[in-house]
Amino acid sequence: MLDMMEEFILHAHEVYLGDYADRVEAYYLYNLQEFSPPTKRYDVIWLQWVACHLTDKDLMEFLMRAKQSLRPNGVIFIKDNMARQGCKLDPIDSSIIRHLDIMKNIIQTAGLTILDMEKQEGFPEAIVPVWMIAMR
Repeated sequence: MLDMMEEFILHAHEVYLGDYADRVEAYYLYNLQEFSPPTKRYDVIWLQWVACHLTDKDLMEFLMRAKQSLRPNGVIFIKDNMARQGCKLDPIDSSIIRHLDIMKNIIQTAGLTILDMEKQEGFPEAIVPVWMIAMR
């Protein structure tokens, strides 16, 4: 588990994971721009509402490093808000919401192949669409 905020890691360990906390092998206190995951180590890497806080370049470079950390048949997932058009900057949290085509381009530039994509259902039409993308 990785986060750049120690308080978030502690909260996840103590509150969210509960009885499953022992399943987390390691906790990393880094930001994704600097983190290099161990090579050929993971079956799954899950990024949820994190990509929106990285520049296109930083996201692409992290995905390239993450690809090297996958075991054979490993998968990277991104779950994030996707703009209906272009890119949209959220001035409240300084995140950037990219259009799905922009995200797909970043993923492909990082040398990954998109396996599947799915839009999160059940959200009101007034909010930004959330998409899940599986890649290797």
